[in-house]
Amino acid sequence: VQGDALDRLAGIHIVVENASNFLTKNLDWGKLATYLELSGPYSYLDKRDSKGKYSYYTPPELDPETKKSYIMSMDRLFDIYSDVVAKLTTHISETSIVPVPKRNDAWEAKVRAEACEAASSLLPVATTTTVGVFASVHSLESLIVHLLGDVMPEVRAVGQKMLIEARKVIPQFLSNKSDISISYIASTRQSVKDLSDKYVSSQHSSTDDIEKVRLDSVWPRNEFELLPDMLYEVSGV
Repeated sequence: VQGDALDRLAGIHIVVENASNFLTKNLDWGKLATYLELSGPYSYLDKRDSKGKYSYYTPPELDPETKKSYIMSMDRLFDIYSDVVAKLTTHISETSIVPVPKRNDAWEAKVRAEACEAASSLLPVATTTTVGVFASVHSLESLIVHLLGDVMPEVRAVGQKMLIEARKVIPQFLSNKSDISISYIASTRQSVKDLSDKYVSSQHSSTDDIEKVRLDSVWPRNEFELLPDMLYEVSGV
C-alpha cells in the first residue's frame, strides 16, 4: 500500500479554543467525527477573565460603534446570567431533600449541573467554549471544506487554521481540487439565500394577518397514535 494511502487511515486530534456556540454547531456538522466539549452547559460562566471579559466571542469585523454596543449588550446578558445562576444554585441547595451528611462532591456537581442547565437559555449564541475533535482524514477533509465555504468569518477563519494544523501532520492534506468543492458550497449557499430573499417574506405574516393564526396540524391527536411506537420494539409485529 502506498504511503499516502496509509496516511488517509490516520486519525487527527484538533482542539478549538474559544469557539462561539455558533461555531460549535458548525464543528459538529454532519456528526462526522468524535467531539468533546470541555466547558459546556454544566459549567459556571459567571466569572470574568484577567482582562475583565466574560466568555463570549467578539467578531473582529465590527466597526467601533457597533462593537461598543455589542460588548455592552453581551456584558448585560452575562450579568443577568451570573445573578440568576447564583440564585438558582442557592435555591436548589436549600430545597434539596438530600440529608446534609450525604451532600458530597457528587451532590454538589448535581446542584451545579441543574442550576447551569436551567440558566443556560439566558446565554447568547456568542458564548465561547473549547471543543476537542478526533476525526479520520476523510471526515476532517469534509468538515474543513464545509467550514471554508461558510458565510461567517469566524467559521472560515477556524477552518483555515484547522487546515494549517492538519497539513503539519499530513503535508498533502486537502489538495487544491478541494477548492472546487469549497466554491460550490459557498455559491450554493448564496444562491439559496438569494432565492429566499426574493420569494420568502422577511416576517412571518403581514400586519393585517397578525391575528389570523391557523393550527395546521398537531401530533399526537390521541393516545392511540403513540401505541405503534411503544409496541414496535417489544413485539414481533
